[in-house]
Amino acid sequence: MEVMTRVQWDAYQKSLEGRKVQAWTGWVIAVKSKMFGGYKLTVDMDDSNQDTDKTDVSFEIPDDTALALSNGSSVTFSGAIDSAYNIFGNLQVALIDATVVAMASAETSTPTATPTPMPATPLPTNTNTPEPTATPQPTALPAFLARCLDVSVEKINSIETGLTVDTGVFLNHETAQAVKSNDFSKVFFIAAEVDGPEMEGNGQIGIWASNDLDDDKGLIFAVGGLAVNFSEWGDGSKTDAHLSLNNDGAEDAEECVRYKQVAK
Repeated sequence: MEVMTRVQWDAYQKSLEGRKVQAWTGWVIAVKSKMFGGYKLTVDMDDSNQDTDKTDVSFEIPDDTALALSNGSSVTFSGAIDSAYNIFGNLQVALIDATVVAMASAETSTPTATPTPMPATPLPTNTNTPEPTATPQPTALPAFLARCLDVSVEKINSIETGLTVDTGVFLNHETAQAVKSNDFSKVFFIAAEVDGPEMEGNGQIGIWASNDLDDDKGLIFAVGGLAVNFSEWGDGSKTDAHLSLNNDGAEDAEECVRYKQVAK
């Protein structure tokens, strides 16, 4: 991951989505209850005897499985990759339709970690030098800028109360933006950069949805892999509205944040 450019990582990230996972084995980091019921398991895919922690996998599990697992025990599972994010140099993979196929106690756990699929070589980059144009042409402002709305610090603080990452992660209030969706009568997609003490440069962008931009009012739902897996807000895709990143306004909200990241 360290040698990839942003464009290469984005392409690789998309290539992982939907990939089947068969009998991966790792070690239980945590089993946590979700805000709206159910449990989420986080698994360390690196050697438990090493200090490095480069890959974690998380997915929902039923109640009986949650009660049977203990920290440090080995667990073998299958599923499909829903999303993958690079957080503090740590690959965070979220699965859907996942099932635990085997588990062992911490005392008897001596599995070999299953490697996470990584490209053998970075994706090629274009090294051709572009021909200079004789006369620079003015560039029109992107259309999405007309939809960008500022989000109050109080509203971002409300979203932060549902973050579940235990490494000091927080949301950047300065670049947070919202866009009103044309797919619904009153839904705002709120995008915010996810930062932390060890994150350099512009971080990943999480997206949430709310029916009100006023401070701590309105409902809040997580939209997309990053927000769903790193906050306890309800998954918007499981609501009657089936909120997703494909809805109008979600992508523009992210673009609004990226524009402010460059401008600041």
